[in-house]
Amino acid sequence: MKDLFSEQSAHYAKARPMYSEEIMAQILLSVPERNLAWDVGAGSGQFTHLLAE
Repeated sequence: MKDLFSEQSAHYAKARPMYSEEIMAQILLSVPERNLAWDVGAGSGQFTHLLAE
């Protein structure tokens, strides 16, 4: 019972929708500098992964 999520994480990763490139491009229109990103309390980190690129 300690860690039920680990056994299902592969299924979760397959079913969870990703952010589209269009959404990312739209958001980045409002970001003047792109050398740092601060991801605090942002959940699974999927969006942060896109920012890292």
